[in-house]
Amino acid sequence: IKDVLDKSKCEEAINNLMEEWDLRLKTIQASGRVFEPVLRLRRIILEQSQHILKSENVKQLLNQHIAKYWLKSAEIARTANNFQQA
Repeated sequence: IKDVLDKSKCEEAINNLMEEWDLRLKTIQASGRVFEPVLRLRRIILEQSQHILKSENVKQLLNQHIAKYWLKSAEIARTANNFQQA
């Protein structure tokens, strides 16, 4: 992604990665103890990617995906009756 100069190809690569990650998320056990570390790692990876990449449009796209994973974490915590974390 860092070496791609075309903005649309970079966004396409990020969206493909997010689709792949979402498919993988469907295959793991549906519990907060399993989901939360995976989502946390993904948020960290995306945040670090924001620091590496220079394009503001790509940073905004990554920020949208980070927000999506925060919402997913809150949803999982709420489902597990962990309202403080949610």
